Amino acid sequence: MPAIQPGRRRRILYWLVAVAVAGVAAAIFARPYVAAAYHRWNAQRLVRRAADSLAQGDPRRALLDAKTVLRKNLGDAEATRIMAQALEALRMPEAEEWRKRLDSLRP
Repeated sequence: MPAIQPGRRRRILYWLVAVAVAGVAAAIFARPYVAAAYHRWNAQRLVRRAADSLAQGDPRRALLDAKTVLRKNLGDAEATRIMAQALEALRMPEAEEWRKRLDSLRP
């Protein structure tokens, strides 16, 4: 195997450093977008899981998942609906407040 010439070795090293710096800069630039997409995906996943829990007759689990979504976004209508249904299933008096909140979210 032939040896790499010193000038060529230096150019390869410069290119590797440049690619690494560009990668780090791209990661720093993309971080807020990736984090927002992850939070949206996670909220959707939790709402689906809460709806499934409610359908399977586990209102406590649905309540916990809906609360987790609502901590991040109080304006999530689907999580608010699940919250109201879960509280009704548990016969809690707070269900009426959540129904009113749902009506204000969806006119």
